[in-house]
Amino acid sequence: MKKLLIAVFFIGILGSLFLRFDPMGWRPFRSHSNSELQLLLKEYEKRLDALYTEHERLSLAPIDTNEIGAEGKRARDLLSISEMIQSYKYQADMITRERTLRQTLGRYFLGSFKPDNLPLILSALSAILFFLIIINERLRRPYPIFTGKVEESVKLEQYISEADLPRKIETGFSSKKEAEQWLKKDPNLFCEYCGGKMRGTSIGTIQQITFYKKVPPGLKDMRVKLGTYWYARPSPVLTCTSCGKEIHR
Repeated sequence: MKKLLIAVFFIGILGSLFLRFDPMGWRPFRSHSNSELQLLLKEYEKRLDALYTEHERLSLAPIDTNEIGAEGKRARDLLSISEMIQSYKYQADMITRERTLRQTLGRYFLGSFKPDNLPLILSALSAILFFLIIINERLRRPYPIFTGKVEESVKLEQYISEADLPRKIETGFSSKKEAEQWLKKDPNLFCEYCGGKMRGTSIGTIQQITFYKKVPPGLKDMRVKLGTYWYARPSPVLTCTSCGKEIHR
C-alpha cells in the first residue's frame, strides 16, 4: 500500500508538470480564460465560413482558357485555402477540447481548479494517507523502534548435514533487515521501571552465516549451498539513561 501511495505521489507531480508545460502541445489554449476561448472559437468559425465560401467560389469559377497557367494557378489557390481550412479546424478543435475538459471538471465540482492542479491534489491526498498509515503503524506497535547502532560481525561459513539445517535456521532470519528490525523491537531497549531508553555499546550484533552441505569422507568439496541466514544477538548489558538500571542478559 505504501509503495502504491509513493508511486501515486510522484505520478501526480509529474502529471501536473506535464499538464502545466504541455511538451506535447495537447493544450495550446490552456492559459486562456473561458470568455477568451468563446471569442476565439467564434472568430475561427467566421474564418472557416469565409474560407469554405471562397473555396466553393474558386471550384465553380470558369477557367480563362486564354490565360497561360490559369488552371495550375487555381489548383494552387485551392490547395492553399484547403491548408488554411485544416489549420483553422485544428485550432477550433483544440479550443472545443479545452472547453469540454473544463465543463467536465465543472460537472464534478472541480471547475474552480485548473486541470494542471488536479494531479497535485492527488499527490497531496496520497501523501496525507501515506503519513496517516505511518502514524497508525507507529501507534499500534507493541514497542517503539529504538534507533541505534547495530553492529555486524564477520561472515561465517559452516558445513552441516541436511538433517541439522531445520534446527540451525530456527532462530535465523532470511534477510539482514529482518534481523535488524527484530533487535530494534526488543522490549528491553526501554526501561520497565521508568520507560527511559536503555543504552549499551550497541543495540546488538547481527551475523551472516552461510551453510554448506557436509562433505562425506574421501569426496571433493563441491560447495553445495544449503542457504544463507542472518542471526541477531542482543547486547549483553544495557543501562537506562534515566534511572541507571542495568540489565544483564
